[in-house]
Amino acid sequence: MKTLELQVKRFVAVHAGVIRAVQLAGGMSALERFWNEYKEVGNAVQALDAAPKRADVLDIT
Repeated sequence: MKTLELQVKRFVAVHAGVIRAVQLAGGMSALERFWNEYKEVGNAVQALDAAPKRADVLDIT
């Protein structure tokens, strides 16, 4: 279980990092394009039940 918890924490950290990088590269319009292009990935993660149903929201600013 500890391994899974560590993997989830890393997944969240990477996810937050990608969001921040996209925002810095092009603002909200770039972030919207990113989400539109990678929506299938998010849907696949949810379909596999590979992410928690509810997650804590982290302030990365």
